[in-house]
Amino acid sequence: MPLNCEKPVFLKGNRLLVCAAVMLVSLGCQPEAHAQSSAPRALRSHPRTQSQARSLAPIAPIAPTRAAPPMAAVASRTVSTLTSILRDGRVLSYRHDTRVDVRAGRYEFDCSGMIDWVLAQSAPVARRESRARTHGARPLAADYARLFLATSSQPRRTNPRGWARVERVQDAMPGDVLAWIRPRIVQSNNTGHVVFVMAPPEAIPGEPDAWLVRIADSSRYTHQDDTREGLGRTGLGVGTLLVIADPVTGAPRAYGWFGARTPREWVLQTQIAIARPVR
Repeated sequence: MPLNCEKPVFLKGNRLLVCAAVMLVSLGCQPEAHAQSSAPRALRSHPRTQSQARSLAPIAPIAPTRAAPPMAAVASRTVSTLTSILRDGRVLSYRHDTRVDVRAGRYEFDCSGMIDWVLAQSAPVARRESRARTHGARPLAADYARLFLATSSQPRRTNPRGWARVERVQDAMPGDVLAWIRPRIVQSNNTGHVVFVMAPPEAIPGEPDAWLVRIADSSRYTHQDDTREGLGRTGLGVGTLLVIADPVTGAPRAYGWFGARTPREWVLQTQIAIARPVR
């Protein structure tokens, strides 16, 4: 019987929950390597992050209220590509080696493989820049995060390549890419996770630094309000993440896999960055 990780059951002595092993894999989503995750000694989120997320569990999903501005050409191509896969794909699954046959409707990749393939269709300059940092190899989730952290927010003047960093969570737009490095507390061989933003972030009422972000990713596990729920498949889907912003800078600093339903112990602080493919 599958575990319901939206209602965690704590064991004695505050040791991790019945579904800890499942959660730890999902937090990093095994994006690139055949990771074998093991339960940690404890989940110890940053104190600010814990207090920030303490009231999130009982919050019901909120309807989007922020309309997305008109999309640039790259963003429009990115969202259109993702929408076409979800509409027309007949075989969608999560696997570490990318296998795509558009005519047959087959789309099989992990999270970074999906980002790389979609960028090839929508933002070839950004894709080339990503691969240049890995000497031509497909970038992994942590590679994207490090690239974004080192990228200027003003690419047209200071960065002739294909990315512009989005400094604040609230400024993310459809087509942007969000990536994080695996938190140290998660014991796994993976490197992190990487997703496309699908809608403007929504602030959680009463929590000005907490944002719900509608995203598309390739994963074995679902998020809040996930399109893969009940389909019995893995791979590409759309769901909602929780992203905690720094109260001073607005930059992303922690994430929760299950959106507003993420238990406070599972809101994890790590290096997170958002960037916009512009060419």
